[in-house]
Amino acid sequence: MRCLEKFQAVVIKDRKAFQDPNTFYQLAKQEFGPLAEEGIGVSHAQMDILEYLVERIQQRPVFYQSLTLALLYQEIGKLTDYSASFPRWGSGGPMPSGAP
Repeated sequence: MRCLEKFQAVVIKDRKAFQDPNTFYQLAKQEFGPLAEEGIGVSHAQMDILEYLVERIQQRPVFYQSLTLALLYQEIGKLTDYSASFPRWGSGGPMPSGAP
């Protein structure tokens, strides 16, 4: 649920919560393996841009809700119990009939 935690931090403008170096390092290790560096983070300019984008998205409730739900469903898809229950959805295959 790290992604949702980071999104919430941007929404409430809690830069300290967003700049959790341990979380960034763990995400970098997952993505880049041994090439990840511990000294990673986001600059003030990058945070300003993120906060501005979220403010703009919040002005359109449908987009804001869609982004929030996309992040939530992305996280749910990472849970093995749910992934095993819906193997075709996780593989990019067609959705079952009657699915939204």
